[in-house]
Amino acid sequence: YSFCTLLAEAGGGGLEMSSKESMWTAYVLTINVVFGSGVLAMPHAIQKAGFLLGEMMLGAVTVVAWATVMWTIETISRLSYIKYLWGMGEVVQREPEDDEEGPLVSQDEFSPELVLELVDNNIADSKPEMDQICRWEVNELCQAFLGTRWAMAYDACLTIYTWAVMWLYVTVWCQAFVTMVPIAGTSFQECNTPFKGDCETSYRIFVGVFTVAMAVLCIRQWKAFEKIQGFFTIFAYVCLVIMLTSIIVAVNKVPYIDSDGVLASNRSSAPYWASGNKAADFSQFGSLFGTCIFSQMAHQGTSQILSSMSRKEKAGQLFAFAFLTTTMFYTVLSVAAAVYFGDLVNDIVTLNWETYSINDDHSKTTFTKLLFCLIVIFPVGTTSAAYMFFVKTIGQQLQHWVPPETASRFNPQTLTVICKVVAFTPPIIGGLISGNVKTIVNVAGLFGFFVMIIFPSMLQISSINVCKRIGCSATTPFQGFYSSILAVYCLLVVGTAGLGLYVYNIITG
Repeated sequence: YSFCTLLAEAGGGGLEMSSKESMWTAYVLTINVVFGSGVLAMPHAIQKAGFLLGEMMLGAVTVVAWATVMWTIETISRLSYIKYLWGMGEVVQREPEDDEEGPLVSQDEFSPELVLELVDNNIADSKPEMDQICRWEVNELCQAFLGTRWAMAYDACLTIYTWAVMWLYVTVWCQAFVTMVPIAGTSFQECNTPFKGDCETSYRIFVGVFTVAMAVLCIRQWKAFEKIQGFFTIFAYVCLVIMLTSIIVAVNKVPYIDSDGVLASNRSSAPYWASGNKAADFSQFGSLFGTCIFSQMAHQGTSQILSSMSRKEKAGQLFAFAFLTTTMFYTVLSVAAAVYFGDLVNDIVTLNWETYSINDDHSKTTFTKLLFCLIVIFPVGTTSAAYMFFVKTIGQQLQHWVPPETASRFNPQTLTVICKVVAFTPPIIGGLISGNVKTIVNVAGLFGFFVMIIFPSMLQISSINVCKRIGCSATTPFQGFYSSILAVYCLLVVGTAGLGLYVYNIITG
């Protein structure tokens, strides 16, 4: 298992990605990898940027995410074909001829330099079957086609992106408890986002509680908690449906009011559409761009998801349908939240249910109190389980990076604990420094841009060029209108321009 594989399973809702499962299983796995805390930040980003700009950006990023996933799959196919052509192991196991010394190179030695040094006297006449495509992770693709330094750069970007996701988990977890659990000496009734008064003190206390709880769970590897990750995933989907339903009911009952008594709608009768929504606000481009990238990320699990498909030739349709599903859900939830909450939508949308009511006097019944607890508590379970998986995964990657001479000085169990502590710490520090969701999503979006766009683009270009230079076809079973190098360069130009505007918006606030 590689770094990317373990990250995919961490984001997969506890569902194991075994080989040749049904297409339905692969579809569910894709949805689970894509969905995360981004679904909680998307309504705020779209409402602030405006419906038109928000939906256009979400649609554009969805198309880009699908295309770059397909580029990664094409690169996997090309590398599998190259390996097949020279009989280098997994796809074709053949005995060497009398005048041969054996396999040309091993998988561990495979690199672009070695590819170009090989002669084509072992090229076979047929391509591997679809189910013989090797499971190459993205960092292995980078190692083969871009070299060791680029592979390390990819791992670094993916690690920092994952740390940013974990940082958001810390914030979501702590803000949920700030709104639900009173602490003596803090102004509990005023504790909602953005922070005000003593709420920041309360937030930092819960960061400490989260640190202690997660440290115990991560170091002791409490297996029972990992086993109920699948339950948390189903629970999360049920809660998201309840959120949508409750908005639809409330918009025809009573206007939304926040904890300060501010009404979202100035209408005197139902339906109580919120005031202040707009079509586009380009000053919010940066936040929207980062949130959309963060919310449509499935690239770290591409190889694992592909290997789980029973009909790999349908990969393009499956990923397209999965991305379309997440886009539709983001759109419905974001529009519903913007229509009802308006400018009062929280950067973590679940916190809007703190003052949710369907009574004319805005009083809270036992039912609405339970609804609030249910909706606010569901991210706590999902983020806790995912945080443990991510700590384990990054810890294993860090342990892999430790030089052998350094690793030999430590007991293996001690080294594992040290690496877990290193993996565990940065998101906690980030949570103590800032609980601003916009800041966190900006960091995740920045490094997610490289994982989603830059590295798949480089791999597509390099793998096509390598195939041309060694005289084999760059055509793959996953070929499409998106496959040409011209399309890659066009995306790089447009994407770089978008990245520049994104960074400019971040710097200027």
